[in-house]
Amino acid sequence: MDSFFTLIVISAAVMLSERKVAASAALFAAAVMMKLQGIIFLPVLFFELAGQRRADVIFKAAACALGTAAAVALPFSLNNGTLWIFKLFTSTAAEYPYSSVNAFNFFK
Repeated sequence: MDSFFTLIVISAAVMLSERKVAASAALFAAAVMMKLQGIIFLPVLFFELAGQRRADVIFKAAACALGTAAAVALPFSLNNGTLWIFKLFTSTAAEYPYSSVNAFNFFK
Protein backbone atom coordinates (compact mmCIF):
# COMPACT_ATOMS: atom_id res chain seq x y z
CA MET A 1 0.00 0.00 0.00
CA ASP A 2 2.78 2.43 0.86
CA SER A 3 4.61 1.75 -2.38
CA PHE A 4 1.51 2.59 -4.43
CA PHE A 5 1.01 5.76 -2.38
CA THR A 6 4.65 6.69 -2.98
CA LEU A 7 4.25 6.06 -6.71
CA ILE A 8 1.34 8.52 -6.79
CA VAL A 9 3.31 11.16 -4.87
CA ILE A 10 6.40 10.76 -7.06
CA SER A 11 4.22 10.93 -10.17
CA ALA A 12 2.69 14.15 -8.88
CA ALA A 13 6.15 15.61 -8.29
CA VAL A 14 7.25 14.61 -11.80
CA MET A 15 4.15 16.24 -13.28
CA LEU A 16 4.88 19.35 -11.27
CA SER A 17 8.47 19.46 -12.54
CA GLU A 18 7.10 19.27 -16.09
CA ARG A 19 4.79 22.23 -15.36
CA LYS A 20 1.66 20.08 -15.62
CA VAL A 21 0.06 21.62 -12.55
CA ALA A 22 -3.48 20.30 -13.14
CA ALA A 23 -2.32 16.69 -13.43
CA SER A 24 -0.09 17.16 -10.41
CA ALA A 25 -2.98 18.56 -8.36
CA ALA A 26 -5.15 15.60 -9.32
CA LEU A 27 -2.43 13.15 -8.29
CA PHE A 28 -1.78 14.95 -5.00
CA ALA A 29 -5.52 14.85 -4.28
CA ALA A 30 -5.57 11.13 -5.03
CA ALA A 31 -2.64 10.64 -2.65
CA VAL A 32 -4.42 12.54 0.13
CA MET A 33 -7.59 10.55 -0.43
CA MET A 34 -5.57 7.34 -0.29
CA LYS A 35 -3.62 8.17 2.86
CA LEU A 36 -4.05 11.28 4.95
CA GLN A 37 -0.27 11.55 5.30
CA GLY A 38 -0.25 12.85 1.73
CA ILE A 39 -1.04 16.27 3.16
CA ILE A 40 2.65 16.52 4.02
CA PHE A 41 3.46 16.94 0.31
CA LEU A 42 0.83 19.57 -0.49
CA PRO A 43 3.08 22.58 0.30
CA VAL A 44 5.15 21.61 -2.74
CA LEU A 45 2.08 22.16 -4.92
CA PHE A 46 1.09 25.33 -3.09
CA PHE A 47 4.55 26.89 -3.53
CA GLU A 48 4.43 26.16 -7.25
CA LEU A 49 0.98 27.72 -7.53
CA ALA A 50 2.05 30.74 -5.50
CA GLY A 51 5.10 31.16 -7.71
CA GLN A 52 3.06 31.18 -10.91
CA ARG A 53 0.53 33.75 -9.62
CA ARG A 54 -1.90 33.03 -12.43
CA ALA A 55 -5.55 32.77 -11.48
CA ASP A 56 -6.41 30.46 -14.36
CA VAL A 57 -3.73 27.94 -13.37
CA ILE A 58 -4.78 28.07 -9.71
CA PHE A 59 -8.44 27.62 -10.62
CA LYS A 60 -7.66 24.73 -12.96
CA ALA A 61 -5.52 23.00 -10.31
CA ALA A 62 -8.22 23.46 -7.66
CA ALA A 63 -10.91 22.14 -10.00
CA CYS A 64 -8.82 19.08 -10.86
CA ALA A 65 -8.03 18.38 -7.21
CA LEU A 66 -11.65 18.76 -6.08
CA GLY A 67 -12.88 16.71 -9.01
CA THR A 68 -10.46 13.91 -8.20
CA ALA A 69 -11.40 13.97 -4.52
CA ALA A 70 -15.09 13.89 -5.39
CA ALA A 71 -14.61 11.05 -7.87
CA VAL A 72 -12.72 8.99 -5.30
CA ALA A 73 -15.20 9.68 -2.49
CA LEU A 74 -18.42 9.37 -4.50
CA PRO A 75 -18.69 5.56 -4.59
CA PHE A 76 -18.29 5.45 -0.81
CA SER A 77 -20.75 8.29 -0.20
CA LEU A 78 -23.84 6.38 -1.27
CA ASN A 79 -24.34 4.56 2.04
CA ASN A 80 -22.83 7.18 4.36
CA GLY A 81 -23.90 10.64 5.50
CA THR A 82 -22.99 13.84 3.74
CA LEU A 83 -20.06 14.76 6.00
CA TRP A 84 -18.65 11.28 6.43
CA ILE A 85 -15.34 12.11 4.75
CA PHE A 86 -14.61 14.90 7.22
CA LYS A 87 -15.41 12.61 10.14
CA LEU A 88 -13.12 9.97 8.65
CA PHE A 89 -10.27 12.45 8.19
CA THR A 90 -10.60 13.83 11.74
CA SER A 91 -10.71 10.36 13.28
CA THR A 92 -7.71 9.29 11.19
CA ALA A 93 -5.76 12.42 12.15
CA ALA A 94 -6.53 11.76 15.81
CA GLU A 95 -4.74 8.42 15.54
CA TYR A 96 -1.48 10.20 14.68
CA PRO A 97 -0.80 12.68 17.50
CA TYR A 98 2.85 13.02 16.45
CA SER A 99 4.31 13.54 13.01
CA SER A 100 7.02 10.99 13.72
CA VAL A 101 7.61 8.89 16.79
CA ASN A 102 10.74 7.02 15.73
CA ALA A 103 12.65 9.78 13.95
CA PHE A 104 16.04 10.91 15.20
CA ASN A 105 15.78 14.02 17.34
CA PHE A 106 18.67 16.47 16.87
CA PHE A 107 17.62 18.47 19.92
CA LYS A 108 18.29 15.75 22.51
